[in-house]
Amino acid sequence: MWFYIPSHVEPEQYALISVGVVRVSSQNNLLNYSAYIPIITVGDTVEVLPPPCSISSQTSIVFDTTGEEGMKVSAPVTFQCDTLSVISNQSAFLQVRPISSLISDTELEMTTNGSQSGGIVRGYAGNDFDSSQANWLDNTHSHSFNQAFGPLPGTVTSNNHQELPLIWQLCRKGNEVSGLATASEVLVVNYK
Repeated sequence: MWFYIPSHVEPEQYALISVGVVRVSSQNNLLNYSAYIPIITVGDTVEVLPPPCSISSQTSIVFDTTGEEGMKVSAPVTFQCDTLSVISNQSAFLQVRPISSLISDTELEMTTNGSQSGGIVRGYAGNDFDSSQANWLDNTHSHSFNQAFGPLPGTVTSNNHQELPLIWQLCRKGNEVSGLATASEVLVVNYK
């Protein structure tokens, strides 16, 4: 079992009030549960620690549409853990959440003037990935926008420094309107 801790929660120790397994008769009505089995006891706590590592990447991607080469932009993810005071068995996973509209689970829509097509963007990442594999048809390394635990930048260990290749690719379908096209997403790090 693991807990999702939002980033606004301050590091400290918290008392757990109730954690359990719920059995429901229907997925549509979670409030009408037929059984609850507690899995904690009174006095159990959870300690929230600050993320032990830092992760960074380029925050603004600009495509050069004058040639095929400019349709791919490399923005590797840097994963850095300093000396840890506590031994950890966690790993860091990258999640990509769309802010702009999606065409599919792996395709982010770019728009001009907020509504007209400006192209489609896909992201490719993986430890065994290089830019020659970004060909718009490679679903093996293509980011899924609906996946909680995507590519693995690295494990949480002392003095660990890794770089995860990440390529953003623009694909044009031929119906794009000229002008500045934009799209937005959020890169989230989940520790598990």
